[in-house]
Amino acid sequence: MLYLDKFKSYTRARGCSGLGDSKSSQNLTFSSVMKKFILQRLLILIPLLIGVSIIVFLMIQLVPGDPVIMMLGEFSVAKAEDIEQLRTDLGFNDPLYIQYWNYFTKLLQGNLGISMRTKRPVRDQILQRFPSTFSLTFTGLGFAVVFGTIMGIISVLNHNNWLDNLTVIVALLGVSIPSFWLGLLLIFLFALQLGWLPVISTAGIASLVLPSLTLGLWGAGTIARLVRSGLLEILQQEYIFVPLGLKDYRNAELFCIMLYAMP
Repeated sequence: MLYLDKFKSYTRARGCSGLGDSKSSQNLTFSSVMKKFILQRLLILIPLLIGVSIIVFLMIQLVPGDPVIMMLGEFSVAKAEDIEQLRTDLGFNDPLYIQYWNYFTKLLQGNLGISMRTKRPVRDQILQRFPSTFSLTFTGLGFAVVFGTIMGIISVLNHNNWLDNLTVIVALLGVSIPSFWLGLLLIFLFALQLGWLPVISTAGIASLVLPSLTLGLWGAGTIARLVRSGLLEILQQEYIFVPLGLKDYRNAELFCIMLYAMP
């Protein structure tokens, strides 16, 4: 009981309200603080988005070239009067603040304009490509989190031996190799030489393997290094051994991993 009381006192001192005794008043206080924090962040988000829209609009204005000429083509036979009329119809002759207001109101409505290259609505093209982008992002992030966490845990459980050194080398390679070069290397090895995976495909899970590895290896290396350093730091703390009476270092490692994995 003495060890448990010390552990509860330590966790309360560290601000871990989820461990040890907690009263209803503390839960209500924590809930109100979180609601206030989330509300403040949402309120800050509004001027932040407005500021980003202003910066993007000004950057577009600073791009060299005439968008009307780009739309018509460099070798267009349109007359100067027609070009000027088109510029007026598109609102390019309006004052800058009116152009920004039109841009901002259309942006709030989800109207992103017409692509000058494909002559199609930009929103439709984004929605058309969103499922593929989402699946690729999800699989790449999932690979990074799972593989990186496993590498970090394996490195800690086998600290200062060959397996630890191997995981450290793999993590360093993951954050050092450029993604574009890694993608070409994976295509050459697994698609062209071995023929195990397709180069370009949109059907099946096999089509996501190479892109997910390419995108997720850098994140996996970063996560593995963070998990390894975090677990090794926690293992040096006294509350791993003293409060629960853990004498075996191996048991302390397993307890540390479970504690580190708690949200």
